[in-house]
Amino acid sequence: MPRVLIVDDVQVDRELIGGLLEEAGDLQLSYAADGQEALSTMESTDFDLVITDLVMPDVDGLQLIAESRKRGHLAPVLVVTAQGSEEMAFRALREGAASYVPKSLLAQDLVDAVENVIESSAARRGRTEAYAAIESGELVFRLPNDRTHFGSVVSFLQEILAAHGNWNETVRMQLGIALEEALVNAAEHGNLELDSSLRNQDRKAYFDLAEQRRSEDPFAARHVDLEASLSKQEVRFVITDNGAGFDPSTLPDPTDVQNLLKSSGRGIMLMRTFMDDVQFEDGGTRVVMIKRPPKVA
Repeated sequence: MPRVLIVDDVQVDRELIGGLLEEAGDLQLSYAADGQEALSTMESTDFDLVITDLVMPDVDGLQLIAESRKRGHLAPVLVVTAQGSEEMAFRALREGAASYVPKSLLAQDLVDAVENVIESSAARRGRTEAYAAIESGELVFRLPNDRTHFGSVVSFLQEILAAHGNWNETVRMQLGIALEEALVNAAEHGNLELDSSLRNQDRKAYFDLAEQRRSEDPFAARHVDLEASLSKQEVRFVITDNGAGFDPSTLPDPTDVQNLLKSSGRGIMLMRTFMDDVQFEDGGTRVVMIKRPPKVA
């Protein structure tokens, strides 16, 4: 059962986050009232995920991320953002946070974000001689329109990169998050033509409609194609769907931190934050994402 540490100096917010995750089930929850308490707790317990507020006295969310990495803790960190902390949240993503959820959208987005982060980092540390011997590789996947199939593919690609030291734990985790978001967008918003506003209004109705459309024409004949080019110098993902496409010019500006608090475009914001280059082609039905390893100081 995955262990999750919830860090917030406001008790009502800790209880809100805990209550939402308890309803999701299959998680072992722990709590800390500030960043210093969280660091102490992490010394004695290995967590699969840390959820933290950003604005806290003494040790804030940014300091928690930096200090936990300095101490060798590998648990991914999901930050919750409040009005006025957008710039801080953007810095947290740049400095190693795995994802974010605005406090105003916890009820709609928290469970999905937690599941995505835990799944993307679950099978990541295996290093084999075969993976280590790979200099470069071209892999092509044809995937169904079902997000439950994506985690195993993402983990497989992360394991290949794990065999090479120039792709560190944080970068592999961020690559996994970006790829999973791109696959979900292609399957659900592209092929199944689902509107994210429905998920914000009624999460169950959204997934019920997804299940229904997977067996209906014209949606049932559609699929997601993933081309993955892996080398020690660059990772390139090309994700293609069979949907109607969209106008990429309508996407939220990734340089505007105010967009962190909007319900739409969250996945694309993460893709653009974690990857070095993201381009939409063929009327929005094809996305190309490129990542290069971090420079060693």
